[in-house]
Amino acid sequence: MTTTVRHRGLPSQRVNSGFVREADMLAPLRDARDEVIAEFTRTKHDIAWATLFELSVVPYGIADVVHVAVDQEVVEERRALGASPITDHHELTLFMILQHSRHDGYRAREIAVRAGMSVEGLRRGPLARLTAAGHVERLSGHIYRPTWRYRTAICALVAIEVKRTDWRRAAQQALRYTTFADRTYLALESATAQRALLHPELIATTRVGLIQVEPSTLRVKKIKNAPSPGDRLRKFERLRAAEAAFLLIDSGKVSGPILPVFGKTHTTSTGVDPRSLS
Repeated sequence: MTTTVRHRGLPSQRVNSGFVREADMLAPLRDARDEVIAEFTRTKHDIAWATLFELSVVPYGIADVVHVAVDQEVVEERRALGASPITDHHELTLFMILQHSRHDGYRAREIAVRAGMSVEGLRRGPLARLTAAGHVERLSGHIYRPTWRYRTAICALVAIEVKRTDWRRAAQQALRYTTFADRTYLALESATAQRALLHPELIATTRVGLIQVEPSTLRVKKIKNAPSPGDRLRKFERLRAAEAAFLLIDSGKVSGPILPVFGKTHTTSTGVDPRSLS
């Protein structure tokens, strides 16, 4: 299946011989969102979507582009409850353990056993932070229980790894995203995408879809639909990615930090960098 979308960018953003920087591919991929997420919108047609950039999910990497389906009802509910995003690995682990607790909560020792932590480390670390943030309340007898029942604000998450040239390295990085994303794509400059297509067996083993972006026209073409990640998708890592995305949305941002590469911060070569539009 191939789908072509024309970017709404300015002619000044085109480079006939190829993209100057990978950042120049971000705006076209943002504008092609509706086509990339088409398989989800057939079943989630009443859900609003947002495009985020530089979404960090340690230790799997930083996804260049992420399209997320946002349940606005849950967003408003969590804001009303003061249920801020929980992005720390240990804090989210404990909070999800407490979601399965009895109505009267768990004792600290029970939580420690389930989390594989010491009671003292639990009380001084993640459990203390969850309590201070209002996610957990402490009852008498060192018993803890959640103050709200978890609902994710992110219904679907599509991650995209962007590369101009080194498609093999990019494919390996994209493979890591299948651990936390519902679908993953590899977006390549068109000439690089054509080289990658000469090795279909390598693309097939990564469980990612393939997108090409044409530098001269800024057209985006979906060459291969992303398959389901299957057993590579881990429920807890999906929760972590959802909370990281919710953190950006809740704070009114569209991008995580733009980290320097070899000491230099690379934004778009011309035009407005979509990551700066927060």
